[in-house]
Amino acid sequence: MIQDVYRLSPLQEGMLFESLYAGGDAYVVQVSWTLAGDLDAAALRRAWEWLTVRHAVLRTSFHWEEMEHPHQVVHRQVELPWDEEDWRGVPAGERQGRLEERQQGECRAGFDLEAAPLFRLLLVRLEDRLWSLTWTQHHLILDGWSVGLVLPELFAAYAAFLEGKDPASPPARPFRDYIEWLLRRDPHAAEAFWHHELAGFAAPTPVGGRPAEPEERHAFGGRGRAVSVLDAALTTALSELARRHRLTLNTFVQGAWALLLARRSGEDDVVFGVVVSGRPAAELPGVESAIGPFINTIPLRARLAPGDRLLPWLAALQQRQVEARRFEHSPLVDVQGWTDVPRGRPLFESLMAFEGSLYDPALGGGAGGVRVLDARSNQVSRAPLTFTAVPEGALFYLDLSYNRDRFASDEAQRWVGHLLTLLQSMIANPERVLADLPFLTEPERHQVISEWNDTGEGPSYPETLHGSFLAQAERAPDALALVFEDERITYGHLAARSGRLAARLRRLGVGPEVRVAVSLPRSPRLVETLLAVLQAGGAYVPLDPNDPPERREWIAADCGATLVITEEGEERMTAGRGEGRGEADAESLAYVIYTSGTTGRPKGAMVTHAAAVNNLRWAQAIYDLRPGDAGLFKTPLGFDVSVRELLWPLTAGARVVIARPGGERDPGYLLDLLDREGVSVASFVPSLLAAVLDRETLPTLPTLRR
Repeated sequence: MIQDVYRLSPLQEGMLFESLYAGGDAYVVQVSWTLAGDLDAAALRRAWEWLTVRHAVLRTSFHWEEMEHPHQVVHRQVELPWDEEDWRGVPAGERQGRLEERQQGECRAGFDLEAAPLFRLLLVRLEDRLWSLTWTQHHLILDGWSVGLVLPELFAAYAAFLEGKDPASPPARPFRDYIEWLLRRDPHAAEAFWHHELAGFAAPTPVGGRPAEPEERHAFGGRGRAVSVLDAALTTALSELARRHRLTLNTFVQGAWALLLARRSGEDDVVFGVVVSGRPAAELPGVESAIGPFINTIPLRARLAPGDRLLPWLAALQQRQVEARRFEHSPLVDVQGWTDVPRGRPLFESLMAFEGSLYDPALGGGAGGVRVLDARSNQVSRAPLTFTAVPEGALFYLDLSYNRDRFASDEAQRWVGHLLTLLQSMIANPERVLADLPFLTEPERHQVISEWNDTGEGPSYPETLHGSFLAQAERAPDALALVFEDERITYGHLAARSGRLAARLRRLGVGPEVRVAVSLPRSPRLVETLLAVLQAGGAYVPLDPNDPPERREWIAADCGATLVITEEGEERMTAGRGEGRGEADAESLAYVIYTSGTTGRPKGAMVTHAAAVNNLRWAQAIYDLRPGDAGLFKTPLGFDVSVRELLWPLTAGARVVIARPGGERDPGYLLDLLDREGVSVASFVPSLLAAVLDRETLPTLPTLRR
């Protein structure tokens, strides 16, 4: 029997679409509690049945076939999906692993969205007075706030049934009222606000990362968790600091996350998603006690200048959140359509939520002496990084959920450690400017300041091409450096890989003024090799793999190359001088590029680091390539434009989008690459530019500035 039918909220429509597209555990949420005491399982089941009758969303299914708009259907009656098991005979050492495996299976099973109810309950008796209660549900019917509302009602009903009474609760505001309120709203004001708020933002703030090992990636849901804790003393200090300056704890945490994104990405204008409650208390009295999926995700933009002082900057961030609150019901898909971010790319790669605790030691305490010992929640998120701040008693938990296809566990733990350090820095130094707030943990500070600096050498300055690159890698190791097909390589990993190769080249005799011929196709390996030659102190000499063998052999001999590096490996050309000695400086040779030879024999143009750096600084002063920008590398290495296409972005903190070999001759491919990867700067000779523009259809290329 059907009780009611009504439309979905925009958030529900988005979740429904993604659930149908992704399938499986998409938007499945699970909460579990460990309960201690003389639990009456039959009374607890009756309490759940009473809740299901009381709240329409717990009897709701979703339907979309042959409809202009999907609808949710409230059923008059459903059967409670209750599973009760006794594991007292299971060895104590096996229970936790078995329970986690069972809970993961509940999540993986997903739900038939057309069949109510969209939740399941599992009660496991672990010992005589110890129980585990697991509630698996679909996000289409509930949000985290609602879970926090349901549990007190559950235990109040449980206590009433123990006493032989009927539960007494005031009527709950139905979720339908919220849907009707949403449908009455004017979307034009929201569009104007988000247009203005996100003007000029055209690419998601990168979070970098490196994949976990294959065996780690297959863990439940492909997600991992890293957790850190702000202790009681610091939590109290943070709460007092927030109260004194009329700031919320949420603002401090959002500020710390924005600072961390800026430090890790090298950008001073960052955007991340924030989860908002979505409950319009002023317009819908009593909505605070309603249950349903009210929350929404909206973007938060934070601009950071090194001279900004922390407290005024946080106050401005909080004010922007207040202004955004009027439009926090805007569907994220619409918000993204009002920005310059290309379709098909996410608006942000990280998500931040501030949640209340699911653990209340007093919960159930008056119901036959049952106590809640702990609580756990698990939600499969779609963002590469999802950070949740949870105040729990006197402590403050920092919980990071991450995609194992993007992050290894140690890397995720570094993020949490950096966030904790930033919050500690804010508490200790609230009057400081943003640039002075440290974020490295103590072991990392010792490694950077003491271990890595213990070289026995004097200070060096980025007056060389590789020095400028290494300075960017140290400043923002997790910022993207290279993009090639499906490969994404960060500054930190590129620096590490080129550094290892440089050490090998030194052992082969490469040092200042030593020429190394490089004959590799355009790829990350080519970039790594060129940087390694420079870091070893040598000068690279490009040999186009497509050139005739006679030209390549003549150039290698003419320049006196010690080595020739090809796809097959390294070939020693002349006897090395032992291990390479000394470091390249500004006046050292950086590279030798040969002319075409059309007017005679090819001639090698010898360029020093100082000359090359000077040219790149000129380009930077004119065109202002910024962290977060992308430059296109498509010119063959034998032409001097390739130096600017490749090394200019890497010395400016931007990323290099590498065109595949032969792609420089395909205008359609280049246009698609510019659009897909959000390229900011690209250079063309007039003939190629004419071919690119001579297309029947051209993408809008919103990110292309130059």
